[in-house]
Amino acid sequence: MKYNKSRKMDGAFLQLKDYVKNTNELNNPKNEILLITGSGPKGKLCSLTALQRMQQESIPIASSCSMAVAFNPFFPNKQDYEDEKRRLEEKLATGIVSKVYIQFGADLERLQSALQMLTALQSAATTSSSTTCPTSKRFEICGSIFLPTKMLIAQQKFRPWNGVFLNDEFLSSPDGARRIVVQMMRLYEEYSSEILIEAPGVRSEKDWDVVESLLRERDYYLLSSLVGRGVVEVGDDKMDVKQIGKVNKVEESRTSRDDDDDDTSGSTTSKRRKTSTSESTGDSLMKSNLPPTNLPSKI
Repeated sequence: MKYNKSRKMDGAFLQLKDYVKNTNELNNPKNEILLITGSGPKGKLCSLTALQRMQQESIPIASSCSMAVAFNPFFPNKQDYEDEKRRLEEKLATGIVSKVYIQFGADLERLQSALQMLTALQSAATTSSSTTCPTSKRFEICGSIFLPTKMLIAQQKFRPWNGVFLNDEFLSSPDGARRIVVQMMRLYEEYSSEILIEAPGVRSEKDWDVVESLLRERDYYLLSSLVGRGVVEVGDDKMDVKQIGKVNKVEESRTSRDDDDDDTSGSTTSKRRKTSTSESTGDSLMKSNLPPTNLPSKI
């Protein structure tokens, strides 16, 4: 929001109203507007105040358009964390929000606590929307992940993104980052949350290979925890913990070699399939509970 400036009085909010109106007219059930303020000090018009004004002015939002907000549960400072939770609750109280995107971070305990809080708010919204509180609204949860590649880790070490809090385990090696990402994916699955792959996203076949191996590892350990033993049978196949580790190690080794190669073009065409963030991703993606590939508009 803070980058949508205008010389007109109240120009930024008028731009938002026009954008919502234009999006309503598209009449596409997959349209979604993600309202984010951005890092740093909050201006007069931020994602929270924008939602509150939309509620006060009864700005119509078509059923084909949904509004989403972001939530960062990983602030190391306690006061910043409490302020973020308060702002989220106030955003939800407007009754406009349909989805909450969780920022990426490496603190698994904080993530689980946030998911517990969000599911409790979901339940409260569902109950109150049918009884005493018309401003409450059922919302979906979507968690974000990074692909644990050498390039991404090096980038976050050299120039970390504002508001992204990573620990030493994640930054130490692709193996450490992978362990954390798989645990995050398990938590998102446990709490019936969608998954969004953060930028730079999936741009090549080797990126998609990483996604597939992460999904297999997540699903394997989820099945293992359900049956309560170290062997999972799927059809005629049987794999134990050692075998799955060997498979992942081979895939990571291949991906590491690919990471060291210089890319000579902006995109890679797979001999087996074409991969991009805008294409259909098939059965594996559907089983992972990943969201539709249409990414939300950011304001």
